[in-house]
Amino acid sequence: AKRIKTAMAEGDPDVGPTDQYKLDMFRGTVAGRAAEAQKGLELAQLGLAATLGIEPSQLQLKEAPLDPPEGELPDLAKALEAAQRQRSDLRALDGAIAARSAEVDAERGAMYPQFFIAGQISWAGAPNRDDPANPWVADPFSTHGWPGAGAVLGFKQDLSFPTLSARVRKAEAERASLERQRTGLMRLVAVQVESAVAELKAARTRFIAAKSSFGAARSLYRSAGLDFAVGLIETNPLIDAYKQYVENQVNAAQAAY
Repeated sequence: AKRIKTAMAEGDPDVGPTDQYKLDMFRGTVAGRAAEAQKGLELAQLGLAATLGIEPSQLQLKEAPLDPPEGELPDLAKALEAAQRQRSDLRALDGAIAARSAEVDAERGAMYPQFFIAGQISWAGAPNRDDPANPWVADPFSTHGWPGAGAVLGFKQDLSFPTLSARVRKAEAERASLERQRTGLMRLVAVQVESAVAELKAARTRFIAAKSSFGAARSLYRSAGLDFAVGLIETNPLIDAYKQYVENQVNAAQAAY
């Protein structure tokens, strides 16, 4: 700006009020973007203070340069496995499917006969007393053995086969419904993970391109400044180089974020 004013004061034919207006207009654009950035910073601080439950004036933030490394893309299979492991709704569906499978087994098992063996044995004893040892005298406080010889073998069968079969089909249908829900949820998780990896890949590509473009814009502005200082170019190329330099600087910061 000082060079433009000096050139205009000296009557340089290559510099005019238009150049000054262009520079002032671009300065206004930069000031507007700076105001938006400052607003975003203040809102972020208010949100952080509210999250921590303290006043914004109590925040002590450390300034750190926004120059992260390019980084590596995550492995899609490992990212998907980690996402599935962290989903509580997926674990709940797995538990529900296991419960329905146990119910199917129980309903199917009710269709088969149940065999059993029944018998009886008794024993009784009391210390510090005389045992009559007489086979014709009953003594309920000293007895043991089988009250009757042998055992009973039997089985139980529910003959309502249509009802039992309907219960099995109902449990299987409920399990199939849960399995379809799980398949749909698995696909949803896969789409979310694939979308996140794709966004990260695109952001990484933009960041690399923005860093390269910013370096080129900075070199262009320096070169234009040197050419303008020795009178090789007019003001328009210098203003354009400065504009590209600032815009690329903003783009590089946004890409890094």
